[in-house]
Amino acid sequence: MLSWAGYYLRFHTDQAWTAPGFPGSMLRGAFGHALKRCVCAMRLRECTGCSLEYTCLYTSLFETRPPPDSKTMTRYTRAPHPFVLSTRLEQQNATDSTEKHELGRTLDCVMRLFGKARHAAPFVLRAFEEAGKHGFGWDNTPFTLQAVCPESAFHRQGQAAGGWQAGQPFPAPKIEPVPEPLPETVHLRFLTPLRLPRAGKLSTVENFDPATFSMAVVRRVGLLATFFGDEGKTGLDFTALKAESTKIRLVEKHLRWQKLFRYSSRQKARQSVGGLVGSAGLDLAGAPGLRQVLAWAPVVHVGKGTSMGLGQVAVQS
Repeated sequence: MLSWAGYYLRFHTDQAWTAPGFPGSMLRGAFGHALKRCVCAMRLRECTGCSLEYTCLYTSLFETRPPPDSKTMTRYTRAPHPFVLSTRLEQQNATDSTEKHELGRTLDCVMRLFGKARHAAPFVLRAFEEAGKHGFGWDNTPFTLQAVCPESAFHRQGQAAGGWQAGQPFPAPKIEPVPEPLPETVHLRFLTPLRLPRAGKLSTVENFDPATFSMAVVRRVGLLATFFGDEGKTGLDFTALKAESTKIRLVEKHLRWQKLFRYSSRQKARQSVGGLVGSAGLDLAGAPGLRQVLAWAPVVHVGKGTSMGLGQVAVQS
């Protein structure tokens, strides 16, 4: 249905630097600018109306459009990004303030590419290397991309070992395994703010609904598979899965609303990107089909802002 490749990246600087409270937004913005500089064949002109608009690697990854002949999302000018970028949990400060980092601090992140987008991995990694050279943070502090390794290798070894080192050719993508179906009872942890739309508004602590959450995962996986899957189809029975979602029982809820802000360089404004964090327990005994789809939640993230690391979910049995 959907293949994916994940990379753990480590940057290093010898300078003291000031980072924003939410580094995911900073890293995504720096990556996008660097990717366009690296791959644009039209001298960085405006993408809309460009003769390469629907074939360019930049628009395919970062300003993703539905194909002109697509029968899905026909009312929209943008499709889901085929990537998730997130920083390590201890670097998520959940504040709108800045934080001073000590001399020699490393900066780590994880980049996942879905479906056909994984073939662009060498260009993506080159863009990150370029982004580090141009600098991160308010002061544009230069960073060196020190090491890259498959995400699964990092989790096994606990360090960025056995992968790419500075000066080497960038590696071809390594396909990660499809997640195993979830057990009948699971404990979800929302590590970064979950911005989950419900009836035109964001879900709150009071009205968090497992059916809404489950179908958000189904739609996200389905859209990624439709636009970027190798077969171009989801293989999902949406009607059956929606019926199953109403049978999920919420057995535990410990949620709170976490305020979070980012600065949008495009809109020149400070934006609220807060959402739900905490945990929830689900009984999936009546939803056998959803147990496989919900297993993708930790991989693809859920809700709004996933490409910058929001909606990060961990699952415990």
